[in-house]
Amino acid sequence: MIGKGGFGHVYYGKLEDGQEVAIKVLDVKSTQGPSKFFNEVDVLSRVNHRNLVSLIGYCHEDNQQMLIYEFMHKGSLRDHLYGDPTMLTIEKLDWKSRMNIALNAALGLEYLHSGSNHSIIHHDVKSSNILLSNNMEIAKVADFGLSRLIYGEDHITHVTTDVKGTTGYLDPEYFTTRYLSPKSDVYGFGVVLLEIISGRMPIDSTLPNGNAWNLCEWVRSNLQAGNIDKILDPIVKASNPQIDVLWKVAKIAIQCVEPKSIHRPTMTKVVEELRVAVLQEGLNSSEYPQSDTYGIEDEYGSQIDPFNPR
Repeated sequence: MIGKGGFGHVYYGKLEDGQEVAIKVLDVKSTQGPSKFFNEVDVLSRVNHRNLVSLIGYCHEDNQQMLIYEFMHKGSLRDHLYGDPTMLTIEKLDWKSRMNIALNAALGLEYLHSGSNHSIIHHDVKSSNILLSNNMEIAKVADFGLSRLIYGEDHITHVTTDVKGTTGYLDPEYFTTRYLSPKSDVYGFGVVLLEIISGRMPIDSTLPNGNAWNLCEWVRSNLQAGNIDKILDPIVKASNPQIDVLWKVAKIAIQCVEPKSIHRPTMTKVVEELRVAVLQEGLNSSEYPQSDTYGIEDEYGSQIDPFNPR
């Protein structure tokens, strides 16, 4: 056994041909497990992308439900940001590694939103659902149990009867209106970007200053004051990042967590901006094309001030 989640226990395994796999076994006590099982099989049977975890197979017989995925050797982004006591060694991620992971995850989400036959909303974007390969060069989005396929005229939004997701990553507009959209994923990804920059959890009630509990508001207030140094994870700071790249990624992140979805960029726009940042930092210059796009626009095409939410 290598882990446990809301679905059930996760096991490491190896197929007859030697392929390593991760096997999620449904807990009979899980209330949402069966619906997540069928949803995940449905969604992952429709998609194929380098930055999405692949479903190898599944079992559904004799009251046994299992999902078999490709095995991601280095665990989740969350493990490496905050540590996981079940893992013997945790590699601390420097700034360039974090930038590469962010762009990889963004590419996976962009594909879900606009690259497959149907628009798919992941619905649970968070650092624990971004998994890392053995060489730490590839990051993949995982866990599609809450994902939603959007058809026809419903490609913009999807109405849900109850709120599902993870505290700290939930789109506030979705929380109040029950309207789920691709911009809900953008919000969750923005929180992940802030975690990458700061090394802080989305909600931390252990802090003495209650105003700092919410990561989004804490970062926004510091950036409004021009104090980017205060929000940096010491590991990021020790990586000697370019200050203009730090500001660029921070602005992308803050724009993604705008309270109103209309003012957030699309994942396609986020990918464009992160590609520019990656190039500026000297990463993968041959893989990602040059771009002169620096300003972030909302879906109306107007330039926006990311530090003054509307």
